[in-house]
Amino acid sequence: MENEVQDQTRHWRLLHAWQGAADRRALAICRERLARHGVYFEDAVSLDHADAVKMHAGVLRAAIDGSGPPPADLTATALRDDWESRLPRFIRQYMARNGRWYGIPVGVHQGNAMWVNERHLAHCDRRVPATWPELLQWFDELAREVPYPLALGAQPWQIGMLFDSIVLGHGGEGLYRACYVDRDPEAFRLPAFQQCLALLLRLRRYVDDEAWGSGWADNLRRVVQGRASVQVTGDWAAPMLATLRDTERVVIRASAPATTDCLLYVIDFFVPVNERAEATTHATVASALSNDDVQAEVACAKGCRRAFGPWRDGIYVPSMTLEQACAPALSSALVGIVAGGLGAARSPSQIAAQLAEAVAAGIDLHSS
Repeated sequence: MENEVQDQTRHWRLLHAWQGAADRRALAICRERLARHGVYFEDAVSLDHADAVKMHAGVLRAAIDGSGPPPADLTATALRDDWESRLPRFIRQYMARNGRWYGIPVGVHQGNAMWVNERHLAHCDRRVPATWPELLQWFDELAREVPYPLALGAQPWQIGMLFDSIVLGHGGEGLYRACYVDRDPEAFRLPAFQQCLALLLRLRRYVDDEAWGSGWADNLRRVVQGRASVQVTGDWAAPMLATLRDTERVVIRASAPATTDCLLYVIDFFVPVNERAEATTHATVASALSNDDVQAEVACAKGCRRAFGPWRDGIYVPSMTLEQACAPALSSALVGIVAGGLGAARSPSQIAAQLAEAVAAGIDLHSS
C-alpha cells in the first residue's frame, strides 16, 4: 500500500479537461497527497509535456491497443498493492492485458442518475415514475404548471446520456449490450430499439428552446428553480446541488426509469504515458492515488464512487456516450447520429439504419 516517504521533488504533469469546482477540489486532494511523497503534481498544457492523461475507459483500452499515447506499465504497483482483489471485474477489464496493468482508476460515476424537483411529484402521488411511459404520463399531467418539464440541452453528450438511459431502461440490459457492447448491427434494427428512438423523439416536445440551448449546469438550475421537473444526467450534479442553501434543496436524486438496479458507469482514469517520468515516479503516484483514503476523498469531492473498495454484485453497464462501451471514434459517431436525428426530427427507422451502418462499417477499430 501507500508508503509516505519524503523524497527529492519530482514533477508529474497530468493532461486533463477538468474545470469545474468539484474537479478542482479533486485535483487539489491529489496534489496535496502527492506532495507528501515528494511529487509535484501539475497540469500539463499539451500531450508533448504530459506525464499522464485523464482518460475514459474506452480511451484507455484503445490506447493499450495502440491508438493514442502508449500507457506506462504499472504492473509492479498493481501486484504489490493487490489491485486484483481491490477492484471489481468491470473496472479491471479495461486495465489488465496479458498479465500487465495500465492506468489508475480515480472514480466511477453513475451515468443514469435522474434529478427531480420534489415539489412537482405532487402530480404523481409523490412517487418518482418507475417506467418511461409513467414519466411521459407525469409530464402530461404537469402541462399546466410546468409545460416544459424536461431539462435537456442540444449538446450531443447531453442527448446521448439521456438516450443511454432510455435504451437501458426501456429496451433492457440485453438490448443495450447487443447494441453497444456486442455491437450487432441488426440489434439497432429491432422494433424494441426503434421504440426507444420513438420515445426519445417524443420527449423532445417537453423541452423548451431555452433549455435546448443551455449547458447541463444551467439545465440543472432550471430543475432547482422549478422551471423544469427532471434532468437525466450523471452524478456529477451532486456536488453542485450540495452548495445550495437549504431553501433551494428541492431536488432529489433517483435512477432513470427502470434502471434502479443498474449502474451505467463512467470510469475516470489517470493514465501514465510512455516513460516521460521515471518509472519510480509513476509507481509512487499509482500507489498514492489508489490508497483507500485518497479514493474516498476524491469520490466525495466529485460526487462519484471510489474505484478501489468494496463493490457488491450488481448490473454494471458501460456508458456508450462517455466512451466506456466502445472506442472514441465509434462513440462519437453514434452519439452524433442520435443527436442529429433528434435535432432534425428524423424517423426512428432512419436513425436506426444510420446507427447500424456506422457499426457495420467498422468505425470502431479497437473492440471493447
